[in-house]
Amino acid sequence: MRTVKRGDSREFSRGEIIQAYGFLSVFAAVSAFVGATYLWQPLAWILMPLATLVFTRTAALWTSRRIVWLVPLGVWCVVWIFFGGGWAFVAGLVGGVWPLARAK
Repeated sequence: MRTVKRGDSREFSRGEIIQAYGFLSVFAAVSAFVGATYLWQPLAWILMPLATLVFTRTAALWTSRRIVWLVPLGVWCVVWIFFGGGWAFVAGLVGGVWPLARAK
């Protein structure tokens, strides 16, 4: 079994990492769909940055490669644009990129 070692003592198999990112991507897609189609617009401005922040920070648990952290955010962006979510897209994008800007 091939494992991926992080900077700390945790090791994950490649299958565990792929499964984790699969689940995160599905939840990001559902979040974007609900936000773009059902949420009242001011509420979307508040909830979407928080949701994308959580997706990006959770993605950081499985790898130290920062570009991979953006996989759930990319899925969220594609679904949001596809369903025409409006200007809360910018707020969600900022929320998703924020952990990258703060990472050391």
